[in-house]
Amino acid sequence: KGGAERQLVALAKGLHTSGHDVSIITFYEGGAFEEEVRAQGVRLVSLNKTGRWDIIGSLTRLRKLLKKQRPDIVHGYLTEPNLFALTGRSLNPRIPVVWGIRSAELPLDGLSLSVRAGIALQRNLYTLPEFIITNSEAGRQYALTQGAPASRITAVSNGIDTDVFEYSAASRAHWRSVWCVSDETPVVGTVSRIDPMKGYELLLDAAAAARKDLRFVCV
Repeated sequence: KGGAERQLVALAKGLHTSGHDVSIITFYEGGAFEEEVRAQGVRLVSLNKTGRWDIIGSLTRLRKLLKKQRPDIVHGYLTEPNLFALTGRSLNPRIPVVWGIRSAELPLDGLSLSVRAGIALQRNLYTLPEFIITNSEAGRQYALTQGAPASRITAVSNGIDTDVFEYSAASRAHWRSVWCVSDETPVVGTVSRIDPMKGYELLLDAAAAARKDLRFVCV
């Protein structure tokens, strides 16, 4: 749960450990990673949005916050935060805005009207942020087709904290027992919500075409 949020937390913790003064601004309070962020000493501030359509009030609070903190860089993560970052810095156009693009082309079926509107608006504003960071080469290539300037975009792969996510022989044996998979059988796993954008259809096609001694696990 919260893949983009997890990467944001890892980035903020890494920058903080390196001596940078970092603040994370959230739309709402009560996020899953709040305790972890505060324990690391990273400043956490909420805009206290009252709902999806609380846009004007949230932007006003963001502009006041940016005026008070005077950050060197504002880095958005995902579509709506990117748009907020761009609009919120209007009091001080000298603040560089960096957009975080966390996907390639998204299937629009099933997305709400507001999300689709945000994606369309972002597509028309690719030339305004000072820099754009994608988390995959596919995301970078897609953004280029949508008008992102090649000189202001780069791909930086997701980082994994290997002190937290590391190999465990005991865990391997436990889950293979639960799944009734022998020790020698190769296992291919995917961990994500069941959503068209996660590519389960491609995974199932691959599973159907794979050799018979493979096991596929969807978590």
